[in-house]
Amino acid sequence: MRCREEELVAKSLAGIAARRNLEIVLLPMELCHGDQDALGLVQRASGNRFTLVEDLESPLEIGALIGACDYFVGSSLHGNLTALSFGIPHIVVNNPLRSAKLEGLVQIARLEEFSITGWEDLEDVFDRLADLILRAATERRQPDGMAHTARRAGTGNIPLGVYVTIAEVHERLDDERATWRAAEEEPRNKLLLQRSRYGARIKHLEARIDHFKTRGDELETQLRKLKAQNESLSSDLRDMEESRIWRLFGPYRRLRARISALTRPKSENAKESAATRSD
Repeated sequence: MRCREEELVAKSLAGIAARRNLEIVLLPMELCHGDQDALGLVQRASGNRFTLVEDLESPLEIGALIGACDYFVGSSLHGNLTALSFGIPHIVVNNPLRSAKLEGLVQIARLEEFSITGWEDLEDVFDRLADLILRAATERRQPDGMAHTARRAGTGNIPLGVYVTIAEVHERLDDERATWRAAEEEPRNKLLLQRSRYGARIKHLEARIDHFKTRGDELETQLRKLKAQNESLSSDLRDMEESRIWRLFGPYRRLRARISALTRPKSENAKESAATRSD
């Protein structure tokens, strides 16, 4: 890029994005030509409003990214050929003195009306291209089939029917994208519903567990109370029994001892007397 050319590019792209409600993606096509560094300057000049693709080296990935775009603007022969193959409306940024191949593509594909040699022309040409696509899509929907006539667009040599076809392809792509998103969302929605049901079930079980824990605590408290009452009653019973025995038999212990001595056999009494005398 020439000095401060990145500011012109960033300003043009920002203007297009604002008018057309588009997201700008900066895609390095050829790493050996310093595309990454050049587009990095554009990104910084834009205040980092664009999306700069990094570490994308596979041709298939680059082609897939171009095919997913609504428009393509570039100075790469391979990039413009890829856009042409996918039916992506594109603008060739071409300097015939520096790139004979791009000039040949412009002539063969009849892209003279959508080829620029300087970034200062980008916004006008892009607006003309976008308006043409919109017009083609609108006329294609008309019942009289006027859009399929051999009319020419603008002052160039591109038949309007070409862009009618492009508009139709874009509608089909949008339908396919919507179908793909719906197919992708279906299992996700099922999982979300299942997770919601499991979540509700878990909450219900947790509530039951809390209830049983509370009930268990209550029963344990009652059990402790019953044990304490049982111990208290057992103590009272022992006291009552001991008190009754003392009252009934306590005063007669000496009498019972004498009666027992009298009722013993005489031999035992003699032994006791001999033992007493010997002592």
